[in-house]
Amino acid sequence: MRVDAMVIFLLPLMASLGYIYLMLHIKRGWDRLSGASEAADVAVSILIAARNEESSITRCLRSILQQQYDRRKIEVIVIDDASEDKTPELVEAFSVAHPELTLRLIRLKGKGSGKKQAIRMGLGQANSEVILTTDADCTHHPGWIATMTSVLLEKEAVFVSGPVILRPAETFFQRLQFLEFSSLVASGAGALGAGFPLMCNGASLAYRLSAYRSLPADAFQSNTPSGDDVFLMLAMAKTFGKGKIRFARDGRAMVYTQPAPSLPVFMFQRMRWASKSRFYRNGLLKATAAVVLLMNLSITALFAAAIVNREWLPAFAVLLLLKILADAPLLVSFLKFAGMERLKWWIIPAEPLVAFYTVAAGIAGQFAGIKWKGRNIRGG
Repeated sequence: MRVDAMVIFLLPLMASLGYIYLMLHIKRGWDRLSGASEAADVAVSILIAARNEESSITRCLRSILQQQYDRRKIEVIVIDDASEDKTPELVEAFSVAHPELTLRLIRLKGKGSGKKQAIRMGLGQANSEVILTTDADCTHHPGWIATMTSVLLEKEAVFVSGPVILRPAETFFQRLQFLEFSSLVASGAGALGAGFPLMCNGASLAYRLSAYRSLPADAFQSNTPSGDDVFLMLAMAKTFGKGKIRFARDGRAMVYTQPAPSLPVFMFQRMRWASKSRFYRNGLLKATAAVVLLMNLSITALFAAAIVNREWLPAFAVLLLLKILADAPLLVSFLKFAGMERLKWWIIPAEPLVAFYTVAAGIAGQFAGIKWKGRNIRGG
């Protein structure tokens, strides 16, 4: 590599140092986390926003019915977000078949629809102080309710994020998704352990209804196309302090969701997630997102340069190795926690692919029109 090329390589190398520091900080945070010690026994309201989920809603409700928790203290509220399939009919049929479970269906129609409006509507109808939210395409460990609620109460928290993993993870595409998704969940968990809320997943949240009602108006930020979970967490942290935001590092709190069935669906999902980043107001959050994007962008750029000129191949290899070494300790620890340690060797081939599509989705998410479940969600 020529001297001028070496000078250019110093820029991504310096970016990698910031990334390594960030991941070490997050890994230390992950190591500080703990789960629940005792089972909770309080009334809970579970909110499920659903749109066109006829293939999964019954399975989701069945997993809640099988929870190791007093059914008399469980209230389930399904908010149907203008579904165009049989989702509401299936919810009603499940309610009739299982009268022992308090299950209510709310229907959203017209301009007031959307997941954020659905969650707000559910919160307005909830009867319990402890709120849990999940997604209609999820299933849950039998201890999910008890563990999430226990962490919320034991830690004297106002908001708790829980672990979520994908399954199945058998094909190459599914394993790639599993590793990438796990890295996001682990990073969000470790960041909470380190004292700076970064991200969470609406498939597994617990919070206090009274805390939500104390937040400023529109804590969900209705002007953003996604982020009902992250923006609520950030509002909670700003109002009550970062110490009141926790993560349940406990296998009994695990929630399972499905990988994307195809590459286009996967990319649109990632674009939707990335699209909210430009609405961040938190300086630390912006800086963290910038460091991650710069690292992935550097790897992608060096790979492209290596295709044109093989002199760049060593630089690409060095930067990729640094990223693998930075990511592996956290990800391997999370895989062990999730009972999927067998996938640890897949980290090596997954890393460059994740870098490439993270850059593509991150850039496209800021400019491209985004549709989700038959609805254009850009800008709202």
